[in-house]
Amino acid sequence: LDIITSHFHMYGQEYKPFRIYTNTNHEYNYVSLFLNSSKISRNNAKIILNSSGGVQRRILNSRSDYMSQEPQIAHFGVGRSNPVNFTIIYSNGEKLRFNNIDTNKKYGVNGTSGNLQKVN
Repeated sequence: LDIITSHFHMYGQEYKPFRIYTNTNHEYNYVSLFLNSSKISRNNAKIILNSSGGVQRRILNSRSDYMSQEPQIAHFGVGRSNPVNFTIIYSNGEKLRFNNIDTNKKYGVNGTSGNLQKVN
């Protein structure tokens, strides 16, 4: 996961340039999920990931704020875990469960059909 940061410029303070932090560690595993549906809102969708390393949770929001923006992709660092299981709970109460999902991949989830597709 790479991160770009910018520093807020206030009157009288020195300007600081953008910074890009690149993750060059490929020793640990990850899973990224993108919820793709035109019929079900991904706003406030809960994603619960279970792995041998424990449980992680994300709530997706499509908001942006004065100094930040929420990503539309849920990224999970899962250490050495492989495979993983996850549950998606949409704001309308619909639940989708996926088991034994390979790590180090990006997936798209179609909320209307429950299909899981590898993006890469």
